[in-house]
Amino acid sequence: MKILATDTFFKSLRKLSRDNMWYMRLYHLVRYDIPSFFSNLYSFRMELWHFKHWDSSYNLSLLKRSLELTCDNLERYGHEVDESRLKKIAKIKRTIELLNNHAEDNFIEQAEKEIGKEVVSGWDFVTDEKHPGLSRMVDKATPEEQAVNAKIFDRARQMEDEQWKELFSILQGQEPMPPSPPGQSFDDNRKAWEDYYDGSGMKGWWD
Repeated sequence: MKILATDTFFKSLRKLSRDNMWYMRLYHLVRYDIPSFFSNLYSFRMELWHFKHWDSSYNLSLLKRSLELTCDNLERYGHEVDESRLKKIAKIKRTIELLNNHAEDNFIEQAEKEIGKEVVSGWDFVTDEKHPGLSRMVDKATPEEQAVNAKIFDRARQMEDEQWKELFSILQGQEPMPPSPPGQSFDDNRKAWEDYYDGSGMKGWWD
């Protein structure tokens, strides 16, 4: 077998060699890396301002912001075909929603909306007859109201656990697609993949 190399090949080699020279690395640093750093600094300014290293909620806030940027890029500039791109966008938006729910800890509000009732705050301070000058907290809610409160709190805890598991299920992605039947055409393979793929799997969220 005879192998031929064209001028384009040697030009590519020269370019690769030149890109490794110190002056080209300096050029990329000034032209791309430093502007990118300040652009990222601006994009994450609120998350960095509030970040604390002792609470995982701040880690999640950085993930949430990065996914917002990725989602916006896929929506506005994505080159991928819509059959898979739109599924990715939908899963990323759901992930952002789940992260936001945990950040705001709004599961009681979600449970109230689902059940159709609100928590009754029956707690109040009353004078403690046995200890003059002191007060104690008592629950003035009726037994019926206490039962509703308990139902809402239980559902809120359940929703928090369900959404936490859903969050990491989306990030992890699907199980590998089953092998295609022998002899199946390329178009059929592609259609089977489009039907199977649901957009989850953080490793695939790129363009």
